Amino acid sequence: MTGRRFNQMTTFEERVAERVRQAREDVEKMPPSKERDGLVQKISEIEAALQLNEYVQRCQPYRE
Repeated sequence: MTGRRFNQMTTFEERVAERVRQAREDVEKMPPSKERDGLVQKISEIEAALQLNEYVQRCQPYRE
């Protein structure tokens, strides 16, 4: 079975950063609740993953 493939118009980092931005806007609109706390935690985890991804990319030798 072959899957459909397509080229992304934006990078992984750009897509994730946009999702984090949207999530932050959502958090600002929400009243204090467990759901809001969970979203804040998820944002923190995603930002940590982005930082780790950036670090790993810097440490890898340049490849063409």
